[in-house]
Amino acid sequence: MTKEKKIKKWKPVLFTCMIGLLFLTGCQKKEETLPAADSAPESGQSLPESESGELDPAAESGEAQEEMTDFMEDRIPVGDMGNVWYVPVKEIETMSDPRIYLYQNSLLFAGINVTEQECWMDLCLISLENGAILGKNRFSCSGAARVQIGVEGIAVCDSASGMIRILEADLQQAKIYQLEQDAADWYLSPDMETLYLVWPDQGIFARNLESGEESVVLEQSARVSVLGETSLNVIFSYVDRQDQKTKYGCLLKDGGMIEKLPIKGVMGRSYHSGNVWLLEEGNHPGWYDIVELDQIRRADCSKAWATRLTSRNQLLVTDAFGRTLNLYEPDGTYVSCCVLPGDDRSVIGEDLIWSGYRNGYFFTDNQEGSCKLMFWDPEIAVPGENLSFAEEETNPEKNEMTLQELYEQAERLSEQFGMDIRIAEQCELDYSHLDAYVLCDEGLLSDSLDVLERALSSYPNGFMKQLMYGSISTIRMEVVGGLQPKEGAGLGTSTMAFAQDLGDSYLIAVDGSFLSETTIYHEITHMIDKRLAWDASLNSDALFDENTWLELQPEGFDYAYSYEELPERVKKYYASGYFAENYACTYPTEDRATMMELAMTGASYEFELNPGLRPKLEYYSQCIRECFDTANWPETTVWEQML
Repeated sequence: MTKEKKIKKWKPVLFTCMIGLLFLTGCQKKEETLPAADSAPESGQSLPESESGELDPAAESGEAQEEMTDFMEDRIPVGDMGNVWYVPVKEIETMSDPRIYLYQNSLLFAGINVTEQECWMDLCLISLENGAILGKNRFSCSGAARVQIGVEGIAVCDSASGMIRILEADLQQAKIYQLEQDAADWYLSPDMETLYLVWPDQGIFARNLESGEESVVLEQSARVSVLGETSLNVIFSYVDRQDQKTKYGCLLKDGGMIEKLPIKGVMGRSYHSGNVWLLEEGNHPGWYDIVELDQIRRADCSKAWATRLTSRNQLLVTDAFGRTLNLYEPDGTYVSCCVLPGDDRSVIGEDLIWSGYRNGYFFTDNQEGSCKLMFWDPEIAVPGENLSFAEEETNPEKNEMTLQELYEQAERLSEQFGMDIRIAEQCELDYSHLDAYVLCDEGLLSDSLDVLERALSSYPNGFMKQLMYGSISTIRMEVVGGLQPKEGAGLGTSTMAFAQDLGDSYLIAVDGSFLSETTIYHEITHMIDKRLAWDASLNSDALFDENTWLELQPEGFDYAYSYEELPERVKKYYASGYFAENYACTYPTEDRATMMELAMTGASYEFELNPGLRPKLEYYSQCIRECFDTANWPETTVWEQML
């Protein structure tokens, strides 16, 4: 029998076997059941390279990958330094300011899009080897949705909607969990089996996603606030309800253990990689402690746009205009820098992803409606200088001040600035809309008084006395702990400070656990507003006028006049270049207070990004000079230096 006859003889048998195999394969259940889900919401809309939703076979074939063109060969040089390139990847260029993650040997892009009708997240996974699109998908979500990378999968956690989606390597949905909607921050363990819930006023809890069983990780705590997160841990601050002192902890996602961090004073944003910590000093915004093993170095990055720690344990400092990136080793040794041309509309993404495969960093350069993938090779020599550190202050008596010595310091500052500054048991805590407790932590009180002295010294001599008007004869400032709005107060979930006219005195209460100079500048501006309004009520020719202020805003804009979520009619103006943050859109006085705190701290980059702030600051400065006695003032005040 010839070879041709043999094939003809077995064709019916082969055909029957293939049909059987296809039938058996079709009966396989691809998606697992969802034991913890109350209901199974709709699956994400698959948006891969082809509309069929199938993964490109070339991405699975090693032979096909070798034949593909290296996507880095199409990169285009950017700038004049020769170490940064634009890498064309059309699939991500319509994303809106996406976050970037490293998943295995691929880059994951996740961008959230919001319209008046809906909100969704676009996901795109790109191979670092050849640029192949390994998966695309789209899911409806809230603006709070976050991607989390696991050992063998990807998750989209949306605490606002109560939904967790577990995705496979091709971004197709494998599991979905529908939990109760709540305000807690959510973090998954690396194996994606345990969900950690961070409640501001209750503590931290661990929930098994399959069984729903829940256990306590951190209890007897209040004011729990997440300061930073990595794939391995969550760094947070909290107030211990037993001794009412602020403490810091690190939640290890793999196992749920908490390590107490031996940090004194106030800590802001924090980053951790390997054996390096980057900790922002809460009382000195922009100042960072770089902690490497047992060595601490203090760096002044207050003039920078942003300061971060990369996954390679390197310090990244972005300049005030957000277009120059400087890279340093933890000991301050200069590594490299890259400079991007562009205008104020360009914003560098907050993620800098190191690729060992490409031996460089990937990040995004974003404009409204477009996104560009950039690659930076830090090994290409570019001249630069080492990072300078502040000399370590040696004052052993400082941390050992007794409460009585702190009372004496508060009294001295009261006399110096013409105010009534109170701490600890001196505070009356008679607040109509907020609750607080007596702060007795000597370290926090000492730091708070230092912050007050620096902030109040920024104003001209005698400025505080001129703030008094009508029957107000005293400005009382209380440093307390745990400022929380009372139920039904309509002031949100927490506050760092507040100001109130009491008729015969003016009260400012500040939370010493989170006190910074910007907070003081913000609350003092509320007092300036009251003083200007009082003068305008008596002087018909006064320059200060709310209608004039409203004319300085974008056409058609009016404030929300509420501290609740901004209505859509207001949200559309947030990015108009007139407001540094959405809180400024709530009330005119909050707009001015937000503007002044930026001017007082020299945040020139905010004024460059939001050119509409400058005419508002110029008008407000003129109003102050007209109302106040400026005989002994400097020619240019601190806030006027921004002009």
